[in-house]
Amino acid sequence: MNYEENDLNSKISQFFRYLLSIKNLVTTIERDIREYKNKVWWLSDIPNDGKCYWSEGKDDGEVWLKVYKQEIPSPLLVNADPK
Repeated sequence: MNYEENDLNSKISQFFRYLLSIKNLVTTIERDIREYKNKVWWLSDIPNDGKCYWSEGKDDGEVWLKVYKQEIPSPLLVNADPK
């Protein structure tokens, strides 16, 4: 790794540390469960469809909530020549 690459990596690292410090200024870290108050997701709020599955207490396994990654279709290609 030459000097320019090392310098670039250092600047990128500094930039991300800067972004993290800004985020920490405006975001509070809640370390106590009592601080969550109204930030609760009830199972009735989560759709039980093909992308999200929750067991409703019927399964004997340890998994009670599964979330599957959605497949997003590729965007349509647009012809750059408007003829």
